[in-house]
Amino acid sequence: MPLKTHMTFPHAVIIRAPGLLPMLYTPTELEEDLRVPARTVREWIKKGMPHQRDVRGHILIDGKQFAEWVRSHRRIRASRRLADNEAY
Repeated sequence: MPLKTHMTFPHAVIIRAPGLLPMLYTPTELEEDLRVPARTVREWIKKGMPHQRDVRGHILIDGKQFAEWVRSHRRIRASRRLADNEAY
């Protein structure tokens, strides 16, 4: 099992991933739903994205498992509260 590392995901993926259905997506369907290039999905698979293969070797990705993977691997930006005398 790959080490859990924090990754940077496009904002659109962070927003759309929780809305994926509990069904199996092909990489092409996932690319279309998340609006990312095909190479991005291939890179995620190499980095440990949960997926399975059917008897013919086709890659299938469970939408809910993918959304959880994104949630658990995304890099959270550090934030701090402004002091009373600070402003942007």
